Amino acid sequence: MIEDVESLASKYLKAKFILPFLVVVTILYYGQSVFFQFLNFDDDQFISNNEIVTSNDHSFVDCFKYKFKEHDYFPLTFLVFRLLRVLFGLNPFFFHALNVTFHLINVILVFFLGLKVLKKLFPALKNPEGWASMVALLFSMNPVHVESVAWSIDLKDLLYTSFYLTGLLAYWKWLENGKMKVYLLSVLLAIGALLSKSTAITFIFLLFGIDWLNGVKAGKKMILSKIPFLLLTVGGFYIFGLLSDPQATLLGITGNAGTNFVPYYPDLIAGFPVVIQRIILSSFRLFFWFFHSLFPYKLSCLYSRRELLDLYELFLPALPILLLAAIFIAWRLRKKSPFLLSGFLFFLITISPALAKTDMGVSVFVPDRYMYLPLFGVLIMGVGFLIRLKQNEAVLIVLLFFVFWSFKTLTYLPAWKNSIKLYDYCLKTETDNEVALFNRGLSFLNENRMDESLNDFNRLIEKHPQTRNEKVFINRGLVLKERGEKEKAMADFNAALQLDPKNFIGLLNRGNLYMQLGEMDKARNDFSDAYDIDSANFVLNKNIASLYNRAGNHAVALQFANKCLMEQCDDLDLLKIKGVSLFFLGRNKDALVLFSKVVDIQQSDGTMWYLRSRSRFLEKDFKGAHEDLLKAKALNVKCDRAYAESLQDSFQKYALFNKK
Repeated sequence: MIEDVESLASKYLKAKFILPFLVVVTILYYGQSVFFQFLNFDDDQFISNNEIVTSNDHSFVDCFKYKFKEHDYFPLTFLVFRLLRVLFGLNPFFFHALNVTFHLINVILVFFLGLKVLKKLFPALKNPEGWASMVALLFSMNPVHVESVAWSIDLKDLLYTSFYLTGLLAYWKWLENGKMKVYLLSVLLAIGALLSKSTAITFIFLLFGIDWLNGVKAGKKMILSKIPFLLLTVGGFYIFGLLSDPQATLLGITGNAGTNFVPYYPDLIAGFPVVIQRIILSSFRLFFWFFHSLFPYKLSCLYSRRELLDLYELFLPALPILLLAAIFIAWRLRKKSPFLLSGFLFFLITISPALAKTDMGVSVFVPDRYMYLPLFGVLIMGVGFLIRLKQNEAVLIVLLFFVFWSFKTLTYLPAWKNSIKLYDYCLKTETDNEVALFNRGLSFLNENRMDESLNDFNRLIEKHPQTRNEKVFINRGLVLKERGEKEKAMADFNAALQLDPKNFIGLLNRGNLYMQLGEMDKARNDFSDAYDIDSANFVLNKNIASLYNRAGNHAVALQFANKCLMEQCDDLDLLKIKGVSLFFLGRNKDALVLFSKVVDIQQSDGTMWYLRSRSRFLEKDFKGAHEDLLKAKALNVKCDRAYAESLQDSFQKYALFNKK
């Protein structure tokens, strides 16, 4: 019976059957994500609100200039985003569909690379295709990959992994056939990986691993073959800004992101030298990523540094020793169990760039997305252990992991459907997560759900009194202003500007509130300070135009309105502002054209009906003026009594004349 099963498995565990199976399974797991929305978790910053992607004033070439010499320089990813926008607009369906497509490609690449690795590690292995398909299947549906596949902006991880894995396979092929065109292809693919994400600087180190697996001896040929890849690595350090400011890079590596930044450490290690703290923290993150990818009991897009370090505080000092012990054991067993060293080194090498981002922000402490490519190394180790077991034991373990991971993936994936669902999920796992509360508050604000937004901002300030983030006060101030609580809103804007007196958004919003309260001099001061920071800002210039209109300086108001209309010619607010300026400057016919354009689009604005009434009156269109005035009164606009009486008299004379 067992022989029959093995014969059947051997028959169907071939690439022509395996690959379609992997495609179908991956789509079954992740297909629903194509209907997800963009999130206010970096999708807005890098896609939907990013001029490099959205504006026709920029070219595809600009994608290679954007963020040059910064750690998040990934021009090919932005190039793809821009191409999608040009072809399909900002429809999230196509962005998510591309993520699923690249994940499918990576699953297939993992199968082929896994097949090559397993054949080298286990030369006598029966059905290596079956074991390689297991690696690919587990790679496909592992819960830590939900973040990368379901999050539009993380195309960068999927794209760089595709180039990376294909480049490794091309290099491996070159070792087998020696064809120069295959070697050059591997170099081009390495460039593609590097321009997709900075973590591709590790590519050269895995080439030595491939040399080791293929028995390539150290020598001149080995060294010469690495020179182009070495140049790419050095170039990568340059284009990501790691060489332009060595001091800042060193500060990041030692755990000090800036003079005013104090990263959190538990009391047990808080007194250690910063380098020791960083070694402990790096060891913790490595252990967390490794075991979390196997046992992802708690999933979140925002793992709290404080919560995790406090939870494992007692173990922290021992982790560097355990890490060294693990490396030592893998090295000692490199001949008897080479899969341990191979998988562990793949994991360490590909995850290593993430260790430099420990203290750059709460959302990059131990995110799942950093494990997208490194998971391959963990799976090679795991499958290596399974190969050593009896068949029934291996099948049982695989089934247990498959069921557990499937459950976690399928229950976690829907949380990424939209921003509010995502932060709801995060707050279920950590009820007072600082970033989740802030971002959900923003989401509620954008959806005009002011009560819920206010609750989140209040809870954030209450639960995290140490948080001195001006953005929290600015956004709570916006909510309070919309609710009509202007005094409380002003207090929040003041609090934000005490923390950062040059905060542009704070100045803009406080100036706007001063203008609403009729305190024109204070509004002018705030707008002036904001103008010194960003004189080209569209919203600021529009507010300045409105301010000058209110102050009676209609000529200057017109100048600012025209400046803004060059950027957005159909903005209704600007058309209103310009119409008012023209009306009071005596250019009545021009004003009438604008008022008519506005009321045709937005018939609920009573002020525009009233002003058009007055414009029509001046043009002696008494009937039209009368109709507009009635419309304005119906919309509860307070009208000038003298004007209304004058219009009524003129309209009666007009009606009497036409009757005759």
